[in-house]
Amino acid sequence: MLDSADQSQRLLAQLRFPCGDVPEPGTIKNVAPGIYWLRMPLPFQLNHINLWLVEEKTGWTIVDTGINTQATRELWEKIFAEKLLGKPVTRVIATHLHPDHVGLAGWLCERWDAPLWMTLGEYMSAIAARNDFIENEDLRAAHLKRNGVPADRIQLFHRHMLIAGDQVLPKISTNVGVWPNEPKADALTWFLDGFSRFRRLPANALVLPSHGFPFIGLHTRLDQLVAHHDARLNDMTAAIAQRGAEGATGWDMVPVLFPRHLDNNQIVFAFGETLAHLHCLETRARVKRVVEGGVHRFVALVDANAEPPADDSDADVMDVGTA
Repeated sequence: MLDSADQSQRLLAQLRFPCGDVPEPGTIKNVAPGIYWLRMPLPFQLNHINLWLVEEKTGWTIVDTGINTQATRELWEKIFAEKLLGKPVTRVIATHLHPDHVGLAGWLCERWDAPLWMTLGEYMSAIAARNDFIENEDLRAAHLKRNGVPADRIQLFHRHMLIAGDQVLPKISTNVGVWPNEPKADALTWFLDGFSRFRRLPANALVLPSHGFPFIGLHTRLDQLVAHHDARLNDMTAAIAQRGAEGATGWDMVPVLFPRHLDNNQIVFAFGETLAHLHCLETRARVKRVVEGGVHRFVALVDANAEPPADDSDADVMDVGTA
């Protein structure tokens, strides 16, 4: 069996990366007509975010903002001073609620007197997170017993190009989790079903992800991600079936989906992603949910010996960072 590094290289070899080296901090790089790539640092294991500038006749659109730090603001100011050709920023678009994508939205909108464009679900979730609603101790305790899920995401289509946010990444998989604000939502099914929209784009569309390098091979990458999640679902079903009538909790299944050491930050995202896979199995009628003493357990509805083997050994493709 291929080890994780070899598996990653095999998958990456199926994609094309036409945009060359990463732009230097405080600079922008033209990757398509009117589309510019810039990169900002992050103080996490996932140490960067790709942001995008879209040039229009009378101004610029910023797509995602970077995290709210002095270093990020200074890099933005350098770009404003040297790269905007005298035209203002006319709007700011945030693809979703994560702080590396929306963290500087307030500063940028105030700096340019520009409106923020964001889906209502993501905006309300961001406000709730800012106000510590999601971190409420009582809600978190209930979540650890009952699970939870995120809101919708926004993707931007531009000609034969996809500004993908975190939805389609070239090397790691999006963190698809279940969070306290929607404890029974089927996030992974929604995520995979959403691929049908991306398949309407041509196979040679340029994908501009929030992490990693811009790439060509959208349909191939979607196929890789589907196969990856199917393999993880098979692993999880087999592990639950081996537990018999007792079944397993979401917490029990974290080491099955993530069989490596996780730090305190990663384990939160890993737990949410584990719940998303359990809910997907429930939707596919491969497990059933049993509630005992307020704790949700999942019992297999299929024979573990009948499960097809997982064919994706690369656990590192899963993203448990803060992307």
